[in-house]
Amino acid sequence: MTLLKDQEHMTTHREGGRIIKTAKDAEGIFHLSNETAFLATMAPSGYVAKVLDFHGTVEAPTAIELEDLGNTEEVTNTDELLTHAIHLLNWLRRSRIYHGDLTAPNLIIRDNKPYVIDFGESLDLDAPPTRHSKRPEADWFHLLQAIEAHGDPRRIIRRWLAMRENFGVGPTLEDVRLVDFGSHMGYMPAMAAADGAIGIGMDVDPNICVAAMNHWKDLDKGTVIFNHFDAMDWEPSLIEGGVGLCLSLYPWLIQSHGEEEARVFLAKAVMAFDMLFFEAQSAGDGPGPAFWPDQDAVGEYLTVFGKVEEVCRLDIGGRNAERVTWKVTKNTQ
Repeated sequence: MTLLKDQEHMTTHREGGRIIKTAKDAEGIFHLSNETAFLATMAPSGYVAKVLDFHGTVEAPTAIELEDLGNTEEVTNTDELLTHAIHLLNWLRRSRIYHGDLTAPNLIIRDNKPYVIDFGESLDLDAPPTRHSKRPEADWFHLLQAIEAHGDPRRIIRRWLAMRENFGVGPTLEDVRLVDFGSHMGYMPAMAAADGAIGIGMDVDPNICVAAMNHWKDLDKGTVIFNHFDAMDWEPSLIEGGVGLCLSLYPWLIQSHGEEEARVFLAKAVMAFDMLFFEAQSAGDGPGPAFWPDQDAVGEYLTVFGKVEEVCRLDIGGRNAERVTWKVTKNTQ
């Protein structure tokens, strides 16, 4: 038997393919009871260890024996890992569970799949906050930070976390609607849906829309939607309010429809959404137009359409370029 942890209220050992947690006192018994209950709730997800046995009673276990998930392995597919992380977060929200410490020490990654351990201090997401409670949205922040440490070559996580801080809502994004113009495989709408929002992806390529729908089919029904749609055909009457995303799409709209028509689309989008997150390539970076020599020029361009704030600035690996995500809101004056 190998001792893994010796904490104030319990010990954790590894023996014979099992993790054995043993309470030292009443507080330890409470934590084991709490963990057993939340593990049972999350069992259908496949993202937690199985409870193999317990000692004492279900209501007051003195010890529990869990499946030994082993140690974290090297990640070989970051897209697969992020996909699993989004599904894991969806399961936590669906189950109304706030883990409270979804940091790297409480994650085991095997075959590019994250497993959550240590639910002893977890809470019901709908429980009244106490003076000891952390912000429930911290689960999102800590888990995605831990996942990002294993690689995020397309900077999806960094962008999402920066934007998420601007939404100004509660522990989840319930009652929020997010529309992503040029959504491709739909990671942004899927992250919004996993967090309780309605995530809508639009892409001009019908094959991409089908692939995205299949990729995210296990998220809650009706929470993530993909439409074969040219952004230039969008009208504000179709979708108003909520959050809009126009990330790396605008230079392509300029190429395919001309700048004048692209400006009409952008003006409508800023007026239609509560906030629009905008990102575009500058000159020398793919389709970036010559009139944007750098990212600051992109920000200046946007001031014609509304109030502009820088959200995050990222280096783009392999291109000697940077991208800035801007938040654009309607001028209220």
